[in-house]
Amino acid sequence: MNKYSLSIAIDGTTGDGIKACLWAGAQMDEMHTAMVFDRVAVKPDEFGGSETVGSLFWMGSNPWLKVNLNGERFINESAPYDYVLNAALTQPHHTIVDIWDADYASYMEQFDIHGCARVYPFENGAPTNMTLETVMGINEGLLAEGYIVQADTIEELAQGLGIPAENLKKTVERQNENFDNQVDPDFGKEDFRLSAIRTPPFYGVRTSGYMLCTLDGITINEDFQAVNADGEAIDGLYVAGVDSGSYYAGTYPNMSTGNCCGRSVTFARMIGKALAQK
Repeated sequence: MNKYSLSIAIDGTTGDGIKACLWAGAQMDEMHTAMVFDRVAVKPDEFGGSETVGSLFWMGSNPWLKVNLNGERFINESAPYDYVLNAALTQPHHTIVDIWDADYASYMEQFDIHGCARVYPFENGAPTNMTLETVMGINEGLLAEGYIVQADTIEELAQGLGIPAENLKKTVERQNENFDNQVDPDFGKEDFRLSAIRTPPFYGVRTSGYMLCTLDGITINEDFQAVNADGEAIDGLYVAGVDSGSYYAGTYPNMSTGNCCGRSVTFARMIGKALAQK
C-alpha cells in the first residue's frame, strides 16, 4: 500500500534466508505483515507515499493533533503507529499533518508513550530509543531543511503548510476546547493524550511513514520446523527470527514494546535447547 515514504531496512536484507527455505520446499505465510511507523516528514509541497522520499521525524508517533490536507481532524491520534497510516489512506493524497505548540516537551511527558516513540526514561529506569534532546535536535534539522513549518499564528502556519486557514483555525479551537474539558467527544482520545495549541510559536509538518522490515516469513510448526505446502515438517530445517512466520498477520503489535526481539531470542533459544537434547 502507498503509505510510506522511507525505508530504513538494514543494507543487505534481501531475504536470502527466506529464499533458501523456499528452495528447500518450505512455504510462506499467506498473510503478509510489515513493520511500518508514522515517523517521516515530507515537505509542505509534497505528499506522503512511496513516490516521495521523506526524512525521519521521530516525534510523529506521539498523539498530536493530526489533520488532513483540508485542515480537518480525522482520527483518534492515540493509536498504534500503522493505524494512523492506514487511516490516512482514506484522506487526500494519503498525507497527515501534525500540529503542536511550544509546550510540546511537557505534553510528550504527559502522553506517557510506552512504545519506542517514548523520549523520557521508563518508570523502571530503562532508557528510551531516543532522548528528548535527540528528538529536539532532529526537529531543529527538519526546521532548517524546510520540512517543519514554524509560525506565530495559526493562519500563518496553515499558509506555510498549504492547508485552508479557516478550517485549521476551527479544528485548533475544537482541540483546545476538548483539552479544557478533558474529554474528546469527537474521537474518544484519552484525557492524558490531549494537548492544547495555544503557546506560540506553533509548529506543523506533513507526515508519512517508514518501513522498517517485513514480518511475514516461512510457515513453521510448533517445533519451529519449516513446513511444506502439505503442512509436513522439513527434516532438519528450523526457522527463527524475522525469517520465520506463523506469528504475525497484517500488522505488528507495536504497543507491546520489544515483542519482535523477544520472540526472536526466545524461540531461537528454544530451538537450540531442543537440538542439544537430540
